[in-house]
Amino acid sequence: MKKLLLILLCLPMIGFGQLTSVPDDNFEQALINLGYDNTLDNFVLTANINTVTILDVSNDSISDLTGIEDFTALTNLECNDNQLTSLDVSQNTALTYLNCWGNQLTNLGLTTNINLQILYCFDNSLTTLDISQNINLQEIKCWENQLTSLDVTSNINLTEIWCQENPLISLDIDSNLALMRLNVSNTQLSLLDLSNNLSLESLRCSYTLLDSLDLSVNNDIRFFWCENNLNLIYLNLGITNIFSGGSGYSIWMTNNPNLYCINVVDPIWSTLNWTISNGNISPWNAFSDSCNLEILGCSDTNACNFDANATLNNGSCNFPSSQILNLNECDSFLWAGVVYDTSGGPYVDTLTTIGGCDSIIYLMLTINISNNSITTINTCDSYLWNDSVYIASGNYIYIDTNIVTCDSIILDLTINYSTSSFDTLSTNNSYSWNGNTYTNSGDYSDALTNSVGCDSIVYLNLTITNTTGILDIANTTKLVKITDMLGQETPYSKNTPLFYIYDDGTVEKRIVIE
Repeated sequence: MKKLLLILLCLPMIGFGQLTSVPDDNFEQALINLGYDNTLDNFVLTANINTVTILDVSNDSISDLTGIEDFTALTNLECNDNQLTSLDVSQNTALTYLNCWGNQLTNLGLTTNINLQILYCFDNSLTTLDISQNINLQEIKCWENQLTSLDVTSNINLTEIWCQENPLISLDIDSNLALMRLNVSNTQLSLLDLSNNLSLESLRCSYTLLDSLDLSVNNDIRFFWCENNLNLIYLNLGITNIFSGGSGYSIWMTNNPNLYCINVVDPIWSTLNWTISNGNISPWNAFSDSCNLEILGCSDTNACNFDANATLNNGSCNFPSSQILNLNECDSFLWAGVVYDTSGGPYVDTLTTIGGCDSIIYLMLTINISNNSITTINTCDSYLWNDSVYIASGNYIYIDTNIVTCDSIILDLTINYSTSSFDTLSTNNSYSWNGNTYTNSGDYSDALTNSVGCDSIVYLNLTITNTTGILDIANTTKLVKITDMLGQETPYSKNTPLFYIYDDGTVEKRIVIE
């Protein structure tokens, strides 16, 4: 009975087989599309995948490649253009080709993949990359990551290294004797030793921190790009006839601003074939078979700073120059210490450049006579004229100059100002003010026109009471005296502005109208 129960428990495994977990739906859907699965349920039959040798799941929006560990026979894996942040192929020991570029990888585990020959992991976010165990690696393309170092000392079979667009500060390729193609452009490399890389055919080293580069033993080089290296001061292209010419050879050495002398085997041939017009060199580059013995300077006898001791031109020559200057001016023009009030020319002036050369300027002068006009304006408070605001009277000038006219407009401006006044009144009954009758106390205002035609705003503080005579004084305040507008004490009177002074120091201006 126990034997029967054991057999029954094992039936599901025997009937359905071992399953591999595939939690990423996009990965499983890609396997369904390839015929390795038929149901989107996060599992795939292991028997369907463990014999697969080539798998392409590129550009499938996959973010998790869990399940790849059971592809134990896999030799070629294409998983580029996905959303992977981590990739572990440690169980895929048969792998010889891995293409995982164009993801978001920060971790890539390859320590058990000793059979790996081709690795494309560029355009990711890797800060470290351990390929020390991949001793059969022949080609690595890891550009556009964040690698500061790359150890290839164990990868003696490497023929291609493409590690450009990384913040690399060092690269030791002494042991890579089979290396044929190397790209270290756009890195932070300041040193590159190629003395052991005798098979090198292609070298790209633009936009680096290299200050010297010696290719004296690299006689197989056919393609050389070394441009825009700000620190480069020494370049040796060989003691043998490197770059002998003919089709299939390319050399570009432009925009290295501190490189003047390039060491070559045949300076005459190099000068004739590697030219500025072909884009091979910059104007300040020259060739020599012994740069260390050359005296750099201006060797052109037509230059102002010709140096008779210079054996190699370093691009520092200065030459006389001339310039034609066409000017349109109003009424007159001061030039070279002379005032010109009529059109004419050429008028000649000779200057001296920083390099000590003559710079001759020919002036062709057109004098335009000004046309003056006066505009008279009377206005209130301010005036906007030619984008400027004026708040004071005066004469202002605006000159409108173009290539054919010199118009001068004078503004005769008179600014008048608005006024305002304040008054306080007290009356027994209603009060008529500026055509209006008021029966209630309050603050009132009216807009009038003053004597110069501007606004005159008057304000009235009106108090209407039912008493007559002198206003009753509160028991707590005693009237001391009454004065007129001149400060002289006076008895109470009506219809006259008076000041009431109390014993608490308060003063009240009051008019009682009847």
